Amino acid sequence: MLQAIRKIILPAARSGRAGWRTAAAAGALGVLYALVAGLADRVLLPDVALRTDWRALLQAALWTGAAMAALGAMVGAPEQRALGVLAGALATGLWFTARGAMPLGWGGFVLLWTFIPSVTLGVPLAVLLRLLGGGFGLAQRSRRAAASGVAILLLAGTAGYMARMPQRAVLALRNTQALVRDTLAQPAAAALPMALRSAADFRTAAGTNFALEQYPAATAPDAIGVNVHFDNGYAISCLFGSGSVPPLCQPGLDAFRSAFSSSAAN
Repeated sequence: MLQAIRKIILPAARSGRAGWRTAAAAGALGVLYALVAGLADRVLLPDVALRTDWRALLQAALWTGAAMAALGAMVGAPEQRALGVLAGALATGLWFTARGAMPLGWGGFVLLWTFIPSVTLGVPLAVLLRLLGGGFGLAQRSRRAAASGVAILLLAGTAGYMARMPQRAVLALRNTQALVRDTLAQPAAAALPMALRSAADFRTAAGTNFALEQYPAATAPDAIGVNVHFDNGYAISCLFGSGSVPPLCQPGLDAFRSAFSSSAAN
């Protein structure tokens, strides 16, 4: 491993195929990571009726794979290894800085100070992609391919597993599932739970089968949104706050997404 890293720093001649190999390895890593990250919760939570948007998952895998392949080509193309690592680190830093600044508009310029730290964090990624493309410096082609393949599987699996939803989001999903099932199991004349009072037609409008979907909650750390998709097209959205406060549910999808945005603005 040390010899392989030393070879990355020292200049060496590269064939045109080396850049393509690095791009292919990086692209495969990106695709597998997106798939594992998108399916990890579904596999690890078999008792929760999670909804999987297969079209969105496929698009995420393709976009992530394409972005990683472009980064891999940038890292693997230069003949000098150090130049490829530097180019990859700069591209990674620019991407993360721009991604954080774009939602803020012109105010995003305040995040320019994060560029250098992002570049620093991009160096290990660039080194890793160079290692994957070069098969960790092994002599035989079969061993290079095997080493890169195993490393891609391990890296994608580990990173995808770490991208699973937080525990409080899992708790919100379980509570929503219990709320819906218990309410549907009660007699039609029974009073609705406090959380569903805003959906007065819940028992008559809701279908039998349903699937749950968590909101992206990055802009509201203390709030979790859950969409409930019923098989007949009816849907409700529930908002879970911090502590033991009962959730609030309303008809429709993403009913509280604007609440996340407003809380971030405040």
